Amino acid sequence: MEIKQFKVLSTPQKNELFDFIKNTDLTYNKSYVEMIRIYESDTFNYGDTVFILFHQGEIKGSVAIITKEIINVGEAFITDIYVEKKNEEKYLCFLIEEVTKYCSICSARSIKIGIRKNEIQLIPYINKMEFTHIYDAMVMRYRKGENMKFLIIESHPYEKSFNRQLSQSIKEVLDKKHSVEVINLIQDKFNPVIESEDLKVFASGKAADEKVYEYQKKIHEADILVFVFPIWWGVMPAILKGFIDKVFLKDFAYVYAKMGLKGLLNKKAVVVTTMETPKVIYNTFGGNPVKNQFIKGTLGMSGINTEKHFQIDKINSGTDEYRKDEYNKVVQYFQNM
Repeated sequence: MEIKQFKVLSTPQKNELFDFIKNTDLTYNKSYVEMIRIYESDTFNYGDTVFILFHQGEIKGSVAIITKEIINVGEAFITDIYVEKKNEEKYLCFLIEEVTKYCSICSARSIKIGIRKNEIQLIPYINKMEFTHIYDAMVMRYRKGENMKFLIIESHPYEKSFNRQLSQSIKEVLDKKHSVEVINLIQDKFNPVIESEDLKVFASGKAADEKVYEYQKKIHEADILVFVFPIWWGVMPAILKGFIDKVFLKDFAYVYAKMGLKGLLNKKAVVVTTMETPKVIYNTFGGNPVKNQFIKGTLGMSGINTEKHFQIDKINSGTDEYRKDEYNKVVQYFQNM
């Protein structure tokens, strides 16, 4: 068997690939020209990260990798998997093994696989490969029935607020299937200010505040972190920012590497934010700092993969029905875990 990159295929081979994909996936609705444009785009490094499997001169499978997030969060994404039904496990495993070698060369720390809904039969083959960091994206967000440990981090001071009530509902539905612990920074009277005593030991990855080690232990023991917080003046509350500054220390959340920081936490997260500002204004004109600074920056660089970000806007100006619908969407999401 032989692997070739899309960028080196001849025109007849590209035609053969198009026919192979159409015959393998009857729902494929792209034209030949669209396929070429997509695979030769910068999304797939101009054809460098689309791999085609040949066996005895015939195409038996293909797969594509998106590598753009490796530099930001260390994550590669495998997508567009097509394998011949006959011997599909053999061809799939060969393809995955080859592309993971490529991901390793690119310094990817984790790999996520996207499976189309009509290809769920591939999931057992992927699971048998026993990769530590492969998730069944778009099909099985989490393994059903498995007891996981959730850590909810709260930072809203008013217990009757929409935000705190939603956090409580999340805990209640998770408690039915999983282990749940809550860090309430307000009730803990956490001091978010970095004092001179903190800075004296900061460079060594240590903390002057003993509470930091308690929080680090809880994070270490959790499978999934759930951040539920309001957005004030475009960003998170100061107490949550202080929590990140004081708890996500060197040698706990990250180490220094040649290309910047290397995340150590290897966790998943769900972020739930509430705000009055309409989403379109916050995301378009405000630049969405929660996504770009907190999710991609802080969490991503610490090795935490954010599975979902719920943005609930118009907390005051929205109708009761709107708030209820948004509330229920979040609760339903956690019920399905």
